Amino acid sequence: MKMLKVMLVAAMLTVMLSGCGECNHQWLPADCQTPKTCYHCGLTEGEPNDKHLWEDATTERPKTCSVCGKTEGDIIDADERFTTAACKDLFGNWQAKYEIPADRLSMADLTMQMRITYTFYNDGEVRIEVEVMNVSNLTDQVAQRLSQIMYDQYSQQGMTQAQADAACMELHGQTVQAFCQQRAKTVVDVMDSVEEKVYYVEEGVLYIGDDWGSSFQSYEFRMDENGKMEMDDEQLEQTLEFVRMATATK
Repeated sequence: MKMLKVMLVAAMLTVMLSGCGECNHQWLPADCQTPKTCYHCGLTEGEPNDKHLWEDATTERPKTCSVCGKTEGDIIDADERFTTAACKDLFGNWQAKYEIPADRLSMADLTMQMRITYTFYNDGEVRIEVEVMNVSNLTDQVAQRLSQIMYDQYSQQGMTQAQADAACMELHGQTVQAFCQQRAKTVVDVMDSVEEKVYYVEEGVLYIGDDWGSSFQSYEFRMDENGKMEMDDEQLEQTLEFVRMATATK
């Protein structure tokens, strides 16, 4: 499930390292409060528009724009899908450990040891927490790698490190190392994450969504004879083995 975040990290690493000279604008679309904006340099074009970023209605709030907070319609009733005995069998904390190899992250010699924890509550909510386990100074290591790549790119343009820092200062207002340190924190924040979702279970399939009014992603799972839960993750190309840690209720 979390391979989407890994793919996002890889994309971020590529975007962060582009535009070292003249800015190669990467445009974020306008929304109801912000005009079209360049991801790299912050340049804007045009004006905000009436395109709201709607989040579906839930049992606690109506349809809501995540940008400006505008609402439409009413809240929804509690979802009857969260009524089966299979849902109740999952109540509690489940943890799995897995690895993401360096080639997935474009980070030489740095294999991520990850831990994912699902906490299934008795009201249909699930908390999903992902943690990097083995790298205490991950931000510094990512920043060092980004800095090396940026200096190499500037060197190919015939610049010394001092000239590269001056060019980066002119473009981003920071030296190469400071710029990469800031971007590295963004990468690490993507790797470590906590999400609050809702869930239900039907016939050996776990369904997880943002709220009861949204679409749900499905994950086939199975329980082995020792009470462990196995879930195949096609994106990670691994079978995750979850162990029940404790019960959890609200």
